[in-house]
Amino acid sequence: MLIPLVGTRFERHEISDSLFDLHSRGYIRFREYRVSLCKGRGSINIGERLSGCQNEIAFSNRLTEDYIACPVCGNDYFFEELKDGSVLLKEITEINYEKIVKDIIKKIEEAKCRVININGNEHSYIIHVEDREYLLIFDSIYSDPGIIESQEGIININISNVLKKGTLPDTVINILGMNIVRDGFEVEKYKLRDLPPAKEIISKLTKISEVEKSILEKSKYLSWQAVENEFSNFFLNQIRVKTVELYKYRLLIETYPRLSYVPVNVAGAGKADKISIPLTDYLAEIFDGTFTVDAKCYTSTSVSSKTIESTQHHLSKDGFDARRTIIIATTNNITCWDDVIHYKSTTGHYRLIIFNARLIAEVSVQLNFSKELLTLIDKFVEIPQE
Repeated sequence: MLIPLVGTRFERHEISDSLFDLHSRGYIRFREYRVSLCKGRGSINIGERLSGCQNEIAFSNRLTEDYIACPVCGNDYFFEELKDGSVLLKEITEINYEKIVKDIIKKIEEAKCRVININGNEHSYIIHVEDREYLLIFDSIYSDPGIIESQEGIININISNVLKKGTLPDTVINILGMNIVRDGFEVEKYKLRDLPPAKEIISKLTKISEVEKSILEKSKYLSWQAVENEFSNFFLNQIRVKTVELYKYRLLIETYPRLSYVPVNVAGAGKADKISIPLTDYLAEIFDGTFTVDAKCYTSTSVSSKTIESTQHHLSKDGFDARRTIIIATTNNITCWDDVIHYKSTTGHYRLIIFNARLIAEVSVQLNFSKELLTLIDKFVEIPQE
């Protein structure tokens, strides 16, 4: 969880156990008070009548015989008449960042990770996780921009809902500080050990575009037999055997969720230009249950809703189970992504899975078989003689 901002108010019954736990640990302080409205007062005596301004009046929950004045119009009220219809609130008045940071670092060090304070940079540290080194900051706050630019790996511990003061790279690793306090740092330690360096992540993103371009160019000269047999078999088999790479990829997108969503172009009038495909959900379908595959070398024609209908009819007619269909295409000209989304929303599963050139490139690069895939394509490329 993230600690709410100072000044956040809760009705007494709304305070969660986790907030009470933060209070008991000395991480936050509450102020309890009541709030009512300046509603005025009716009376048979003219001198006791008040015309209320309807503004908020905050007052102590402790009984007092003194008058309580409205801060706007100055009307004086007795405690009892304001208490009726008032709301009892608790407001966060202080967050003890020093204690929180100290306890988080203690948990990190208990996991056998070395933490070194950077002189002159408040709440900025160097953390050694086995043979890896990271810059460690809290709530995206740092005093020297130079330390951000000079570090390849950055861990940002999120403590509260503060307004972020610094601009961090997309490859920053965000971890919830209260999770470390509660669960320790062991699990995060092993994740950090297995995560690829930031330079490798950026390099792969560049490589995906290169592989996609190569697939689009070379597939023009692929025979349909090669795509329907060797190409599709190799592609699906690699996904199933790359268990270590798949674990690391899942770990990667847990750390950088935006990398899980792959943008694809949506062709066709009246449709959005792009949609995002959650690739891990896609890959999970290949491991979950049976499916049928239709691999086509779509280079000059698009994959459309009519293609889907024809494919499923063909598979059903031949006695195949067409409840989960995978279409592997060597083009990006897909006009039926809305069918993919519709099947997901109505059945809870990706009954229709399309791998276009963009997604093929993404999978092969992230699971480290793009070189072998392009080598296979080269083997079956048939360039016409001029």
